[in-house]
Amino acid sequence: MLKLASMNLVAYFLIGISLNIHAALITKSKEVGARVKAEPYLGVGELDSLQLAADFSLRRKIAWQISAEVLAPAKQQAGFGFVMENSPASLWQTWFSRDDITYLLDAIDSNVALTDSGLTEIAAKKLLTKIQRLKSPNFDPAPLTGGFQPFSPAVYNSDYVLHILQNFRSIAKCSPVSIKLMDAPLTNKASHSNCMAEFPPTSIMMKLAWGEAKSQNDIGFCHKSDVKDLSPIGVHEVIANSSEWIKKGEYCLDKKNSFMIRDGERVFVLKGFHIVTKELKDWIWISFIWQPEADKGFGSDRPDNINDIYTNYIMLVSVNELEMDSSPGDGMNNFPLFSGSKKLFLSYRNKSKVITWNSNPFIEGPDSTSNCISCHQGIFATGKFGPHTERKHFPYDYTFGTQNRESILMPRVSFREAIDRAEARLGSSYKSDKYQ
Repeated sequence: MLKLASMNLVAYFLIGISLNIHAALITKSKEVGARVKAEPYLGVGELDSLQLAADFSLRRKIAWQISAEVLAPAKQQAGFGFVMENSPASLWQTWFSRDDITYLLDAIDSNVALTDSGLTEIAAKKLLTKIQRLKSPNFDPAPLTGGFQPFSPAVYNSDYVLHILQNFRSIAKCSPVSIKLMDAPLTNKASHSNCMAEFPPTSIMMKLAWGEAKSQNDIGFCHKSDVKDLSPIGVHEVIANSSEWIKKGEYCLDKKNSFMIRDGERVFVLKGFHIVTKELKDWIWISFIWQPEADKGFGSDRPDNINDIYTNYIMLVSVNELEMDSSPGDGMNNFPLFSGSKKLFLSYRNKSKVITWNSNPFIEGPDSTSNCISCHQGIFATGKFGPHTERKHFPYDYTFGTQNRESILMPRVSFREAIDRAEARLGSSYKSDKYQ
């Protein structure tokens, strides 16, 4: 029933390959001055993956709860290398980019305290303090961002970065993702991976889709965007017929209706984003999408603690490829998200199995059948961009940045080359007396 758009996606990637990556990337230098310290994500506590997979309404309640913390105003509102146009800086804006992770990995030398896996916890935390600097975005021309959007496409919190630093040696010893590696039997059934320890529960990775505001309307700069229809009518058409995205029309995203920042003379709006947390073994996959009528459908159950400019975005969430709720479609308030939602979600199938739907047109591009969790299972190895329910081994715990040495497809996400460089520098310099 499902129709994949892999050819379209490959075309997007090939455009990026044809460009000179090193010449095109524009990276800002480490700036001196006020410092922004990464603020912690506390999380929602222990969760039951099967309970969430079987309860559509509870799933959304937890997703809103996670999002409220991630999107809340940061305690620090100074020291950023950009200007917030219409909202306080959010918690996630204090976190780390792919360039930050690369910088930290490149700073590792033979004098640090090591284990067989990577840095000791003490050494990793000490190294992390070196990156407390002006938080300034890195602008890259699309499609070199590793998706279909420009501008600093990935953000990682402290717990994610610390885990990379403490496990980079284990990662370096594991081969890039291949079908053979992904089909390897697990040596420990308690873990997803034979390659690395799984990330701690409070780890977060985010994917961001920005648009540059080059147009003007009556209130100032705006970004013209062809918006897809994720209203109840549009979603019904896409899911029921496994069709391409339905066009809503062209809209100008501005400081009144979208999250906006100014970087020098340039202004950017946030079109959509993913929040992915490890609070479940298979992660929790949350997606926000800008919509002109964001209080309808997937935004109709938005709680009051999601406020300010983020009320212009709808929210989707998945925790499993399979939809295990026998009556899906209710929001966190136990009211249907829209008329007919139960029948619609039960009709979405792959190989006779009812599956979840979670696709963001600003990030997944043309593939309206994509699901975050399916894509992150192994896009590089399988070439399958749609639902895929056969995965048994997750060598890099679903993360893209760690799994492929060739950064050509996702140069603004992958930091695997920096991982390998760090391990190569150490070579035989490892000494057992450096354990802590």
